[in-house]
Amino acid sequence: MQDRSALLMRKFSPFIVMSLCCAAFCPRPALALVFSAPNPKFTYTDASGKKQSAEVVDKYHPKKIVNPVPKIDANIDPKLRRAATIAEERAHAHSLSKCWRFVKEALVAAGVVKSRPQTTLAKQAGQELMNNYGFKKLPVTDPYQAPVGSVLVYGAKRAAGHVEIRTENGFVSDFRSKIPSRRPLLGVFAKSWNGKSLFAGQPASSARIFAGESARPHRDVVWAAKYLDRYDAGVGQSAGHLCHR
Repeated sequence: MQDRSALLMRKFSPFIVMSLCCAAFCPRPALALVFSAPNPKFTYTDASGKKQSAEVVDKYHPKKIVNPVPKIDANIDPKLRRAATIAEERAHAHSLSKCWRFVKEALVAAGVVKSRPQTTLAKQAGQELMNNYGFKKLPVTDPYQAPVGSVLVYGAKRAAGHVEIRTENGFVSDFRSKIPSRRPLLGVFAKSWNGKSLFAGQPASSARIFAGESARPHRDVVWAAKYLDRYDAGVGQSAGHLCHR
């Protein structure tokens, strides 16, 4: 019995030795990954005079960077940003088909307008805000480039259109959304508090600086028309989001 055990040990000893050698000399994970150098920072001074810093992104990943950081124009009436906050607090998860009503109430609550706008259809909002409340149409054609607090108005051929406010997190009306409306944009509107021209390229309060390649908004967005109710397919109207009052 002892001879048999000794024979087995002699057979397997080379394999045991080789296994121990492989385990001893196998390269371990590089410790340098744990102690990697910090990402470089870009330092700048914001509109209020405070020094800010932002991480420098040296690679462009079109599938990961979905939306650019919203801009903050220092010349826009700060009450509009307050209106955006109020609208977010009051908004629902899904549409109630009352976008213009909720935007009106947010503008009044924030003191942006002294009286409640009277137009019924959402697509009429821009013209009324310019005619009666001192708003200006901004030179913006991409909803993602609209500054925080601005009012975005969308058209529709046989429907009421849509209106929403740009927020730091996306867009808001009677509901919150990370992406803008799929309808044709009629215009982006805002008002100044200091008489200066609006949207003059002010730096964002929280910026992302891209090195080597400019950041572009992601345009491969598929909007699913999920939230339709009995008002959406009224007689004589195309099936679409009927947003009014």
